[in-house]
Amino acid sequence: VFSPGNTDGRAYNLYVRDSAGNLLVDGEGLAAIGAWSRIHSSASITGVTCKVADATQQIGCLVGASPCSIGFAGHSADQQAHTQTLLVDNSLPTVANVQFATTGTAPPGATIKYPLSRKLYFNTIVGWDNVTGPELGLAKCMADNAGGTFFGNSGGVVGMRGSASSEVVAQGFFDTVGGVTSCEPACGNTVAGVCTGNSAPFPTTKVW
Repeated sequence: VFSPGNTDGRAYNLYVRDSAGNLLVDGEGLAAIGAWSRIHSSASITGVTCKVADATQQIGCLVGASPCSIGFAGHSADQQAHTQTLLVDNSLPTVANVQFATTGTAPPGATIKYPLSRKLYFNTIVGWDNVTGPELGLAKCMADNAGGTFFGNSGGVVGMRGSASSEVVAQGFFDTVGGVTSCEPACGNTVAGVCTGNSAPFPTTKVW
């Protein structure tokens, strides 16, 4: 028996259930019990409620449900009702301005780098040639540029290069000394460059 004075009923909002009251589970059969995003699932002062499964779109919805709030998320967030993009330093997050910020090269239509742009990284510790099992399948899906299948096309992600044949690239990082890249040993390579020994579909095109 719990004492009402010591119980916070909001804890029950962290459990995600369907309309029949059953706990929702993920692909591994684990219950979703940390749904901190459900603050406006049934009511808000604007009347906007948010029950979007996609995290990025849920952030956009929550901004629309809470006036004068700001959300930091991917491009699909601003597609939600009552939400708009943020003008920063006289720059809007157009596709061209985001590409300008992440690549340093201004594509056609770019006016100024959008300062809140950031890259999306997909990493490995063991090296891409050593990834196996389901993780290998996921990695190949993320890395596959062939046939315009860049995964960002359906995820609200802005491609870096503006072409589905070159959206995914290898990123090299200099160590603290600034003279040697630390990517190569992890990739199993000893030659200079960035992951030049990767097998398809993992990219060997490098950026710094």
